[in-house]
Amino acid sequence: MINNTNMTTALARRNRVGVAQHLESKRLAPNRAELIAELAATSVQGIIVLGERNIEFSNARARDLNRVLKSVLDEGKPWMQFFKYQMKRGDFGEGQAAQDFFDELIKNFKKRKVMQVERIAGDGRIIRADRIPNSIGCMTLTLTDISDLKAREAELSELNRVAQTAE
Repeated sequence: MINNTNMTTALARRNRVGVAQHLESKRLAPNRAELIAELAATSVQGIIVLGERNIEFSNARARDLNRVLKSVLDEGKPWMQFFKYQMKRGDFGEGQAAQDFFDELIKNFKKRKVMQVERIAGDGRIIRADRIPNSIGCMTLTLTDISDLKAREAELSELNRVAQTAE
């Protein structure tokens, strides 16, 4: 004869262990939102997500590369304010050339065009901005400091010129 009490107790014990193991694995495994937040926080690239009118997201690196306070790139603020801030500060050059660049930037944004721009920041760093439409109807802007890369390119160019002259 099978003892139902012992079987029930054994099943209950096994289920408790299984539930405990499941809960422990869920606790140890970060969820998707935590992973994305960690990625954005530790990225060497600046990341800005621009919605139809407002800034939807920006990471600390984006603020650092743009040399702006959090309040300038705060989520929920109109992205046009940020671009006007950059223009006023001289990030797009001076005079009519700056205005033409700004107008083209906005026109291409409204068309959701892919755009890549390299600019020299006020402190001499060279920043590349890549802007691409994303799948949620926004634009994703990634910023990369390419100063070291450009310096190495210049060195190699000079070495190549010297080598060709020596021949």
